[in-house]
Amino acid sequence: MLAFNIGKEQQWDLKKHVEKVLAHCNGDPARARVLDVGAGTGNVTVPLVERGLDVCAIDLSQAMLDRLAQKLSGYASSRCRVERRDCRSLWTFPDESFDAVTMSLVLFATGEREAAREALAEATRVLKP
Repeated sequence: MLAFNIGKEQQWDLKKHVEKVLAHCNGDPARARVLDVGAGTGNVTVPLVERGLDVCAIDLSQAMLDRLAQKLSGYASSRCRVERRDCRSLWTFPDESFDAVTMSLVLFATGEREAAREALAEATRVLKP
């Protein structure tokens, strides 16, 4: 699992984030499957797709996903799936079905500590060891 804490004194480096995801996938984007939880408008999804990874982008906001779909219009649709889904309920994904899971700025949006725990438990469940 890849976890990032972005505080006031720390700037988030998207390029480093993408490189860490690639490293976690053994540098083989052709075979890697990544789940981007809380994908929003695709700040993480789009660079991962550009690097050749197979990405499933999920978010609860349909408006955000619509914007993401527009950004992805020039890419092969087989490389990215965009789904409206709650991060606490990933039941349609089998256990250990993703090589990496990214969660950027999503846990605070769950609203409660227990909901954040559920989201992390689901992300862990679908992540390959």
